[in-house]
Amino acid sequence: MVDCCYNSDNTLLKKIAQAVEAGGGGGSGAGPTGPTGPTGPPGMNGLDGMDGIDGATGPTGPTGPTGADSTVPGPTGPTGPTGATGPTGPTGPTGPTGANGADGATGPTGPTGPTGPTGADSTVPGPTGPTGPAGVTGPTGPTGASGPTGADGVTGPTGPTGATGPTGPTGPTGATGPTGPTGPTGPTGPTGETGGTGAQGAKGGIRFNFDDTSTADSDPGAGFFKYNNAVLGSVTQIYISDFEASQLVDVSPYIDTWDDSIGSVKGFLVVKSNDNLGAVFNTWQVSSITDHATYTTIGVTFAQGNVEPLFNEEMVLEFYAKGDLGATGPTGPTGPTGPTGPTGPTGPTGPTGPTGSNADVQIFSSTGNGTWTKPANAKMVQVICIGAGGGGGGGCAVTGATGKRSGGGGGGGGARVERLFNAADLPATVPVVVSATGGSGGAGSGAASGANGSIGGNSQFGTGSAIWCLAGGGGGGKGAASGGTSGVSGVGGGGGGSASSGAQGTGTAAVAGGLPGGITATGVGGQGGQGNFSTGAGGLAEYGGGGGGGGGGPLGEVPGNGGSSMYGAGAGGGGGGIPSGGAFTAGATGGACASYVAGGGGTGGQTTGATGGNGSGGSTSFHCGAGGGGGASNTGAGTGGKGGNGGLPGGGGGGAGSATTGPGGTGGTGGAGRVTVITTF
Repeated sequence: MVDCCYNSDNTLLKKIAQAVEAGGGGGSGAGPTGPTGPTGPPGMNGLDGMDGIDGATGPTGPTGPTGADSTVPGPTGPTGPTGATGPTGPTGPTGPTGANGADGATGPTGPTGPTGPTGADSTVPGPTGPTGPAGVTGPTGPTGASGPTGADGVTGPTGPTGATGPTGPTGPTGATGPTGPTGPTGPTGPTGETGGTGAQGAKGGIRFNFDDTSTADSDPGAGFFKYNNAVLGSVTQIYISDFEASQLVDVSPYIDTWDDSIGSVKGFLVVKSNDNLGAVFNTWQVSSITDHATYTTIGVTFAQGNVEPLFNEEMVLEFYAKGDLGATGPTGPTGPTGPTGPTGPTGPTGPTGPTGSNADVQIFSSTGNGTWTKPANAKMVQVICIGAGGGGGGGCAVTGATGKRSGGGGGGGGARVERLFNAADLPATVPVVVSATGGSGGAGSGAASGANGSIGGNSQFGTGSAIWCLAGGGGGGKGAASGGTSGVSGVGGGGGGSASSGAQGTGTAAVAGGLPGGITATGVGGQGGQGNFSTGAGGLAEYGGGGGGGGGGPLGEVPGNGGSSMYGAGAGGGGGGIPSGGAFTAGATGGACASYVAGGGGTGGQTTGATGGNGSGGSTSFHCGAGGGGGASNTGAGTGGKGGNGGLPGGGGGGAGSATTGPGGTGGTGGAGRVTVITTF
């Protein structure tokens, strides 16, 4: 394989290389170019010699004629040492192409002799002499004139790849290409942890702080209110600053509207703790408003409550207006609920107050049992149960050995129990049990003992194992009894408690009246007052019902007044008896609500055979009724006086009076029970 460097565009050189490769020519070494011999006559083409080492290009001589081909191949001469590469000389003119001669053997290369003068063309080709040693490179001759372009030779083999040249300088930065399209949205990251529960927000209503350092009618100071009495049940006036506590905004224009309703009762004011952990929840009946320069005096009547606020405790005040009172008409039967009346004209816009909470009030009483359904979005539920009052005992007209006759005992009052629940703790519906009528009065007798009054029914929010609130009914009064030597007066029934109803009077002169109803371990309602016998007044109570008063005795004993209760219902008063000599005896007074003093309810009958007065009803759905008065005895020919009925809800019926000839009177009926459910949002 010839590895010499040659011009790929030189046809002649290509042909020489091809011939050497085909004929297995001599070595690749080449000596310097010898002098040009004289041009012989044109002969046949000899074998192409192999390339010698490029020497310095000498001047181009004239083209001689082609010599005749040698007939004797000369021996191959030894390869001479490689000479230094001389510069490429100019291309000489192309000689005429001779006829192809037979390929002769290559003779040895002889030494190069000195260039002689050009001789005459030889007619016989001489043998090729051996290659001589490389001569000294001669100076570069002048560039000869370009000869005509020869025909293209056969393309030689590709030379070896040259060494990689040095890296060129970095070209200038190209212009920024256009922005590619937006890639697809990555997957959503994991949800972060839930934050902690925020602090309790303020309740709806107007916020004030309580001041218990003074009870005088004066300005309590901006952001404060106070009472005119340190005893909660004795408060009759509340003094409220014109400026509420949270933002010191003047809310007096709003407070001035609290007496806009016509009638003695303007509405209800609720005072409760702003903090959910606070225990204060008090209700007042509003009767008047007096505006001063910097504060307002509110005339109130205590309705219900538990504890007085602490000094500087933040409270929320909410006012619920009462509708205008219409003219009083005769009492008729309860009709169906009428359609909603048209909306009245819009009043002037008052100042914007703090966000308040609406309330839903459901009352279960005269309709009997029902079901409470929890409203949507309910937050807190307040339940107030009031047990039904017991009936009064009947009077007796049986003549004893000494001609003495006795009156019946008064019925006990129903208990009042209040509970407050988180709405979420209550089911969607709760059964409500309430006695639509109180205990019935015992009938009087002319030939035997008077009948006992019946026990008033319990009022319950819930049934079975899920009773959320219970208020016991009052015990029935004992009927007056006859005796071999003297009549025995009827004894009063016990008041209702927070766990059960009061017991009926025993009817035995040596034993006090019926025991009060039981209480729960955590119940708000207390035991009812115990009924009394003979000359005693009925027992008093806090949340339980009052005890019934004893009937008048055959020995001239005065009948006992019905027991009162601070929050529960009052009991019935005892009926009048007839002592020896036929003297007339008036009936006793029934017990009251919101009092610790016996009496205060319905007045007893004041004339012979007169009926006792009915106990007054509660002024609101939160108040309990008073007890009925006892009937007067009748020393004439008629029946004994009937006992007065207990007020709604829960008042005990009065005991009946005795009679000389006619039958004893009938005991009064106890007031029906009631369950009030107030839901706030």
